[in-house]
Amino acid sequence: MRRPLFFIVSVVCATLFLSPVARPQYAKARTSSEIRLALDHLQVVGSVLYIAAHPDDENTAFLAAMARGRGMRTAYLSITRGEGGQNLIGPEQGAALGVIRTQELLAARSVDGAQQFFTRAVDFGYSKTTEETMRFWNHDSTLADVVRVVRMFQPDVIVTRFTPALGGHGNHTASAVLAMEAFEAAADPTRFPEQLQTLQPWKTRRLFWNVFRPDSVLPAGTVRVDLGTYAPLIGRSFAELAGLGRSMHKSQGFGASQNRGEAVNRFQIVLGDTATSDLFDGIVTTWQRYGTGATCAALAARARAAFTIDNPAACIPDLIRLGEALATMPDGPAVRYARAQTAALIQSSAGAWVEFTTSAQQMPPGAAVPGTILVVNRSPEPFRVKSVRLPFSDRDSILNLPLIPNKPVRIPADIVIPASQPPSQQYWLRQPQTAGFYRTGPGDPVGLALGPEPCIAHVELGHSAGTIMLEVPLMTRTVDPVEGEIYDPFTIVPPASISPAEEILLFPSLEERSLHVAVHPGSTIVQGTLRVVLPPAWRATPPAIPLVLGPGAADTTVVFRIVPGAPASSGELSVVLDLQGTTVTSDITTISYRHIPRQVILTPARVKLVRSPIVSAGGRAAYIMGAGDDMPRAIGQLGYTVTLLSDEQIMNADLSEYDVIVAGIRAYNTRPALRRHHARLIRYAEQGGTYVVQYVTPQRGEADNIGPYPLTVSRDRVSEEDAQVTFLAPRHPILTTPNAIDRADFNGWVQERGLSFAGTWDARYDSILAAHDQGEPQRNGSLLVAPIGTGYYVYTGIAFFRQLPAGVEGAYRLFANILSLRRGRVQAH
Repeated sequence: MRRPLFFIVSVVCATLFLSPVARPQYAKARTSSEIRLALDHLQVVGSVLYIAAHPDDENTAFLAAMARGRGMRTAYLSITRGEGGQNLIGPEQGAALGVIRTQELLAARSVDGAQQFFTRAVDFGYSKTTEETMRFWNHDSTLADVVRVVRMFQPDVIVTRFTPALGGHGNHTASAVLAMEAFEAAADPTRFPEQLQTLQPWKTRRLFWNVFRPDSVLPAGTVRVDLGTYAPLIGRSFAELAGLGRSMHKSQGFGASQNRGEAVNRFQIVLGDTATSDLFDGIVTTWQRYGTGATCAALAARARAAFTIDNPAACIPDLIRLGEALATMPDGPAVRYARAQTAALIQSSAGAWVEFTTSAQQMPPGAAVPGTILVVNRSPEPFRVKSVRLPFSDRDSILNLPLIPNKPVRIPADIVIPASQPPSQQYWLRQPQTAGFYRTGPGDPVGLALGPEPCIAHVELGHSAGTIMLEVPLMTRTVDPVEGEIYDPFTIVPPASISPAEEILLFPSLEERSLHVAVHPGSTIVQGTLRVVLPPAWRATPPAIPLVLGPGAADTTVVFRIVPGAPASSGELSVVLDLQGTTVTSDITTISYRHIPRQVILTPARVKLVRSPIVSAGGRAAYIMGAGDDMPRAIGQLGYTVTLLSDEQIMNADLSEYDVIVAGIRAYNTRPALRRHHARLIRYAEQGGTYVVQYVTPQRGEADNIGPYPLTVSRDRVSEEDAQVTFLAPRHPILTTPNAIDRADFNGWVQERGLSFAGTWDARYDSILAAHDQGEPQRNGSLLVAPIGTGYYVYTGIAFFRQLPAGVEGAYRLFANILSLRRGRVQAH
C-alpha cells in the first residue's frame, strides 16, 4: 500500500475575516480568493520571527503584512503567557489568566496568519528594570528557550518590538536583550548543545527593531514598510486585520479600531548584514534557495495556473504532485510548513469537511466515548476514504468508501480511553512552577503554544493522483440557541474532582475552622476515601471520610474541622481522594468565554492556612464586583457576611444595613451603574458607613469624580513587592485599630505593592502610606482616607486583590483595619 504523501492537522481555529468575535471551530474550507492567495504563497519560503515580552505586545499589522500579504512563514515569540496582567472579563488570575491569554494570542494568529511560540518564563507582573526581570526569569533558562525557538523556526529575519533601552517595562527591555543574545547563540554549536540532538544551529541573517517612537533619529538604511496596504483578495488592509486580531485580547480590554489608510512603520537594523529597501534584501525567498526546489516551484506554478475562481478543485491533481515532490525534500521547518499548506489547500480546494465529534465534553481514563467521523467531499474530484485509525489504536480500518460529491459519509468511531492515559493538562502546568519560570518534563513540547490533542483520528483519503492523511482531533459539538454551532476541545479528566470551598482558612486563635470540600463524581463509580494532608501541629476531624458515589451522582459536600495546635504556623493543606487504582488531588476548573475555546485546567486541591492573631470588627459587608477577583471570600474569612450587589441593588437597595461596602478592582471601569449612582454610595458614607474603592484605571473619564472630594487617579505604581513602606500617618486608626500595623506586615508580599495610585487629591484626604521602586520618587497615593459625615471614604491602589488570595498575613491585618474603620468596638473571631 502506498504511504500517505503528507499530513494535515485539522485544528480548532477561528473563522477568518467574517466577524470581530470569532467563535473557535473546526478549520473551514477557504474561499476561492483565499485559495488563490495561498497558491501564490506556495512559491515563498522566506521567514520572519517577531519577539516581544507579552501577549498583546506584538505588531499584528506587521504579522498580517508578512503572512497574509507576502506569504512569509511568520511567527510571534511571546516570552511569557501574560499571567501577571489584569483581567477585565473575569476573576481568573495567574496561571489561569495565562491560559486565557494563550488562547487569545492563538485567536489573533488565526486572523493575521502567523504561528505562535512561547518560552517558559512567567509574567510575574510589572517590572521597571531589565535586571529584576532577568532574576525572575532565570536568564540562562529563558535564553535557552529563545534559542530553541530560533533553531526550531529558522527565521531569515528577526524583528523585536523593543530595545534594551526603550520599552517602558523591564519585561519589554529584557525581551530585546534576549532576542539579541539568541541571534548570536542560536548559530553557535557550543551554546545549549543539548538541543542539537533534535535541532541544528541556525544563523539568522539580520535583526531589526520595529521603531515605535516617531521622534527617533534613525541611521541610513532604515527600512520603511506601509502596513496600511489594502489586500484585495482579503478585502481588508493589514491594519484592518490588525484591529480584528488585537481585539481578541479581550481579557486586557484591548478592543482596537480597524485603521484605514497609510501606516508606515520603520525598521532599524540592529544585528547582522545590512538592508537598504526591504527586510529581505539579498535573501532568496523562493524555492531557488534549495538545490532540488525547481520541481516544487514548477508544480506550485502549475497548480496556480490550473486554479479558477469557479473551480478551485481543478488545481488538486497538481497540488497532490507537489505534495509528492515535497515528500522527497530534505526535512526542515520551511519544507514541513509547505507540506502542511499544500495539504490544507487540497482540503480547501475540494471544499472537504472532516470532523471527529462526540456528545461528551469530558470523560475519565477507562471510559467508553461515543464518536462519529463525518467526511463530505464538496467537489467533483474522485476522493475516497481509504482507511481510518482511531485514537489509542495501532491498526487501520480499511474502508475504501467512495466520496460521492456532497454526500456525507458517517463512520462510527467509538473509542475507549486507556486506563493508563493521563488526564489532559496544559503541558506547562503539569509541574509546580517557580515565581518566574515553568518547570516541564522530558518530552514536553517546549516552545510550542500547546501540546498535542489527547484524541486524534487519522483519516486517509485516496485520489487518483495520490494519498493524503488527515489528523483530526476529537471535538465536542453542540448547538447553542444563541451562538449556534459550537465546537470545543474534548478533554480527558480524572474520575472525580475535589473542590475546597475555601482557598484560605484564617486562624486568629486556636479555635477550629470548618473546611467544606465538594466531591464531583464523573461518569464512573466513585468509591474511596477523602482525607486531608496537613502540615505539622495541625489536625483534621475526622481524619478521613469514606465515600461511595454512583456514576453521574449529584455533588457531595463533606466537612472537615481543621484545628491548629499551639505551635502551629501558617502553611498549606492538601485534599486527597484515594480511589481504587488511582489518587485524585485536583479540582477541575473550566474557563468558558465566547472568543476562545472552552479550557479545562486541573487545579491542585490545596488550601492556605493563615495562623495569625488578626482582629476584625466583623459584621455585614457588601461587595461591588468589578473586573473580577476573589476578595469577597477573603472578606468572609475576616468574619463578615458578604453580599454581592447587583446593579439593581446599587440603585435601589437600603445600603444602610451594611457596615462596609467595598468596590472591587476596576468596578468604576466595568460597572456603568456604579458611576451613575456614585452619589448614593457617598451618601451611604456620609450617614455612617465605610465605603472602600479599590483601584480604578484612568481611562475614558471612568476614574473622574470617584471620591467625595477632588481626587485624580494616576498611572503611578510600585512594582517591587518588597519596596520599603513608609508610614505617613502612623497614629491614624487605619494603622492602629484593631491591629497595630508595623513594617513586618509588609514582608512576604507578592508581585507588587500596588497600582493606579492617586495622583492628586484634596487636603481633606489623609495619605497613609508611601513607597517607591528603586530609583524613583516616593509615591504617596496608595491609600487615602477621608472622614465624610459620620463615616469614611477610602481609595486604595494597594494590590489587596493579589495579597489576600495569596494568604499574605500583613495584608489581611491591614485590610481588616480598613474594613473596621467605622466601628467603635472590635472583636476577635
